[in-house]
Amino acid sequence: MRLFLLRLLFTAILLNANGALAQHSHDSVSYLKSYLTDTREIIRSPLQWDATDLGNLTMVAGATAFLALHDEKLNDFVSRNQSRALKNIFHFGIAPFGNGVYSLPLLGVVYLGGAIAGNNYDKQVALLGLKTWIISAGEATVIKAAVQRQRPGDYDPPDAFAFHYPIRSINDNGSFVSRHATTAFALAVVFSDGYKSKKKWVPWVAYSLASLVTISRVYEQEHWVSDAFAGACLGYVTGKLVYKLNSRFLNNTNKNFPE
Repeated sequence: MRLFLLRLLFTAILLNANGALAQHSHDSVSYLKSYLTDTREIIRSPLQWDATDLGNLTMVAGATAFLALHDEKLNDFVSRNQSRALKNIFHFGIAPFGNGVYSLPLLGVVYLGGAIAGNNYDKQVALLGLKTWIISAGEATVIKAAVQRQRPGDYDPPDAFAFHYPIRSINDNGSFVSRHATTAFALAVVFSDGYKSKKKWVPWVAYSLASLVTISRVYEQEHWVSDAFAGACLGYVTGKLVYKLNSRFLNNTNKNFPE
C-alpha cells in the first residue's frame, strides 16, 4: 500500500511539474528528456575521472570494506544500546525523509511556494530535487538488486556476509546500499548548493537531516553501517553530478532570485 501511495505521489508531482513547468510545451518535454540525458551522463562519468576521482573512490571503497569487516560488532553495539523512544522518533520522524513520504511532499511545498510567490528559482530547485531523488533512488535500487546483501534482521544471529545472488532470484530490497541514505544525501546536495549563497542555514539543515536519516537506518537495524555509509556517499556524488549538469540553467534562473 505504501508503495502504491508513493507511485500516486510521484504521478501527481510529475503531472504538476509537466503542466506548470512552463507555458511552452518545449520546456516541459526538455525537462522530461533531461531524466534520460542526466542518467546517461552519470553512467558515462567514470570515463572522465582523473587521479583525484580515482583516489576518492579508493578511499570510499576502503572505508566501506573496513566498516563491513566490523558491521556485526557495530550492529551488536546498537542492539545493546537501543531506546524504544528514540527508535520510534527515528522510525516515524526521521526515516520517512529518505523513502519519499516526507521529502517528496516537501518538494511539492517548495514548488507551490515558488509558484505562489512568482519565484521561478524555487520551482526549478524543486523540479531538480525531484529528478535527483528519482535518479538516486534508481541507482540504489539497481545496486540492491545486483548485490542482494541480507539485512541485519534476516538471520539470527545476524550475518554481515550473507548474500543472495541475482542468479538465484531478483530482489531489490537488499541491504546494500541504503536507499534512504542515498536519496537523503542526494537531495541535501541540491538544497545546499541551490540555496547556500542566499540562505546560509539551508546546508546545515539539509546535511544534518540527511545524516540523521542515515543514522536512523542503522539504529533501527534495517542496515549495516557499511550500507548506510556507502549509500550516503553514492547520494552525495549523484547529487553533485546532477546539480553540475543543471547548474548553468539554475544560475541563469538565479539572476531573478530575490535577495
